[in-house]
Amino acid sequence: ITSKAIHQVYKMMLDKSSKFQRFSIRKMPENRCVAFFKFIEITFRNGKFYTSRGIQVYKPYHEDPEDYDDDRSTIFDGYLQIRIDHIIVNGQSRFDIEVYAHE
Repeated sequence: ITSKAIHQVYKMMLDKSSKFQRFSIRKMPENRCVAFFKFIEITFRNGKFYTSRGIQVYKPYHEDPEDYDDDRSTIFDGYLQIRIDHIIVNGQSRFDIEVYAHE
């Protein structure tokens, strides 16, 4: 699946022209994931996400530092939430992403 196709589904969920409530993609190559984020005006640099529009990006807080997963981020864009896990598969940077709607 292309980053443009992912963006189309994302836009349909965001403007509620689709009945999709959730989708996930596993082990997405970094270049495809970064291209998708570019479509929604998010930049991924040096392991961090940046945006110039009203999107909240955060990493979960855990009381026990050993439970902290430094490679997981969550992004809120309107009523959509994107959960991102940055993983390494066979030495390659990959992303697991899950997008879901909140009513």
